[in-house]
Amino acid sequence: MAKKVLKAEEIKYIIENYLKMPIREMARNTGLSRTLIKSRMKEMNLVLSEKILEKRANSTRFQKGQVPYNKGLKQSQYMSSESIERTKATRFQLHSKPHNTKEMGHESFIGGYWWVKLSDGVKAQKHKLIWEKANGEVPIGWCLRFKDGDPNNCALENLELISREENMLRNSKLNIPEEVVPAMAGLAMLRKSIKSKEDGEEQVK
Repeated sequence: MAKKVLKAEEIKYIIENYLKMPIREMARNTGLSRTLIKSRMKEMNLVLSEKILEKRANSTRFQKGQVPYNKGLKQSQYMSSESIERTKATRFQLHSKPHNTKEMGHESFIGGYWWVKLSDGVKAQKHKLIWEKANGEVPIGWCLRFKDGDPNNCALENLELISREENMLRNSKLNIPEEVVPAMAGLAMLRKSIKSKEDGEEQVK
């Protein structure tokens, strides 16, 4: 494609106004594309300072308390019929979904675990789904752990149900012997149960 040659008056307009107005405004006034104006400015070494760029950026941002110019207006009151017609091609239709919407059952690795899409906006951890399908819901106060420590291995035989107390002890930096952990976890659960019962009796009194 041949390079567009600007007229002398167009070049003059850019040189005289690039510091006074944003590129989009120059494009609107001249009928030239913003890309073309940017390209010619670069060729002519017409550089905008950081101060000007920041000022222009701030002027296009919504300020606190600022009311949108089209608030309370019908679309036909601030857009031409031609512009409205052009928007129809890109509007979301009823029940339409974004092009990157994943199908039900899609799996993704997020935060160190595999997740399965159950419905729009609803996901569940894959290893938990596999466990609960075979054994029922994970009880409150218990959690699932990968025996080999690999969250990619969601096979049922690689999952074990342990109490959160035991899980905490296993993750402890105190180097507690592995064979002692279950007994310590059981003792912690027992103490917790006794305390809960005592608290309940205290409230009854």
